[in-house]
Amino acid sequence: MMRKFLAFVIFNILSLSVCSAQDTLIQSSGNNKVTNRETTKNLIGTINLNAGVGASFMTLAVLPILYSPQVLTETPAYNATLDYRVLSWLSFGVGIAYQSFTDIPEYGFDPAKWEVEKISRLNISGRLLYHLTNEKVVDCYIGVRIGESQWADDIISLQSSTNPKIYTCGNFSRGSFQALVGVRLFLFYNLGFHFEFGIGTPYLLELGLTFRVNTRKSKG
Repeated sequence: MMRKFLAFVIFNILSLSVCSAQDTLIQSSGNNKVTNRETTKNLIGTINLNAGVGASFMTLAVLPILYSPQVLTETPAYNATLDYRVLSWLSFGVGIAYQSFTDIPEYGFDPAKWEVEKISRLNISGRLLYHLTNEKVVDCYIGVRIGESQWADDIISLQSSTNPKIYTCGNFSRGSFQALVGVRLFLFYNLGFHFEFGIGTPYLLELGLTFRVNTRKSKG
């Protein structure tokens, strides 16, 4: 636990250093300096729609360590979030993520011959982000994501190729928590991409697109 906390602190320091360097680079350009500073207040009330794919340790969290079943397929963590900037330094948001994998179930140490197991996780969470920068081009932030994960475990019988049967082994829910650090880089005012690193559920790394919508009219 201590190692994870130290890693998160170090990553935040590195992220802040990168954002500071980006901020210095933007300010060194006369035109960009004026444009970015003038639009700082205009960032309040903006909505960021984010969609991306991520990687996680989902299989390690579910399968036994000593005699893991054979994993057949594994999807990335599909993730979508919506963040509303209430202040220049604070955003509230919601997120949804889905990931699944299939394996050959084992009964004891004997793998099943005509069965495939599918385990999926649907995570719905709220997000709280603290913005380290107030520029319209580069947005560095840290935050937390707290919610609930819905797990589903199904066995698919393949004895009949025309009519496979699905047996539900168990569905359950579990609370989730994630500490994260991220950066958004906007190529245009309304379009950019983002990268996030998180400790917890539902992903470790995530990369995707960001669409920015201004809900307030510019005052000039």
